[in-house]
Amino acid sequence: MQLKRVAVLVAGMALGGIGAWPAGAQAPGGLGAATGDVVAALTRQYGAPDQRRQCWKARTPPRQGQSGITACLQVAQNWRVETAAGPQLFVLLAGNGPQDCHACAGVIGLFSFVQANGRWTVAAKLPATEDGAYGEPTGAAAFQVLQFGPATWGWIQKTGYFAMGEGTESYMVWLPRRGGIVEAGNLPAGYDNSGACDEEPQTGSGHECRRLSATLQVDRSGGNGDAWSLRMEVTGMHGARQVRAGFTVPFDPVRFRYSPPKALEEFIS
Repeated sequence: MQLKRVAVLVAGMALGGIGAWPAGAQAPGGLGAATGDVVAALTRQYGAPDQRRQCWKARTPPRQGQSGITACLQVAQNWRVETAAGPQLFVLLAGNGPQDCHACAGVIGLFSFVQANGRWTVAAKLPATEDGAYGEPTGAAAFQVLQFGPATWGWIQKTGYFAMGEGTESYMVWLPRRGGIVEAGNLPAGYDNSGACDEEPQTGSGHECRRLSATLQVDRSGGNGDAWSLRMEVTGMHGARQVRAGFTVPFDPVRFRYSPPKALEEFIS
C-alpha cells in the first residue's frame, strides 16, 4: 500500500466533547511512527482496503438470529499509553451501517497493540461489532482509555438513548481478554425524564421529574482479580429535591464484568 493513502485512512472523524472524563484518562494522539505497522495489521485482518472509499470492509457477527451488517471502517481515534510492561497503543475504527433507521446500528472495531523489537503487533482485538443508531456509530469523542487494573487497560464508552420523553446514558467498559476485547460492563451514567414528567405530579401524570448524572472513577484501593473497583457519584434532582449518592461497583473476575449494584440502578432511573 502506498504511503500517500495512509493519511486518508487514519484521518479519523470530527471530534466533539461530552464533558469531563475520569482522572487518569489518556489523551488521544496521532499514530506517528506506528502508522505503517497498524495499517499492515488492519490489512491482514480485513483484507486490502477499498481504495475508492479509503476504508477497510468489515462484517459484524450474526446475533439474535439476524445476519451481521457490513461497513467500511476507518481509524477514528487512537491512544498511546506507557505501562509497566512497555508502551501500548489503542485504536478505534468506525464506519456507517447500511441503513439509517432509529434502531439501525453503525459499526466499530477495537484493537490494542504492544511494541516489541521496535514493531507494533496486535495484542487483542474486536474486529467488528454493532454500535450506535441511525446507521452511525458512536462518535470517537465518546471513547477514552483508562487503566482498570495493575496490568489491565481498556476503553470506557459513553452512550445515550432517548425515546418517549426519557433519556438514558450509560458507561460501557471494553477490556482485553484472551486475545479478544469484550464488553465488561454497562453502567448507568444518566437519566432525564423531563419530556415525560410533571413538575407537580400530584395534579398531572404522577411521574416525578428526575434529572441525574453520574461520574465514574477507578478506585485503586479495592479490586478483585484483573481489575480494580469503580466509584460512581450520582448527582441531580428528584422533583424539587437535590440529591447526591455514591456507589462502589466491584469487578467480578469469574464473570469478567463490572455489575452495577441494584441500589445504583434504582437511584438513577
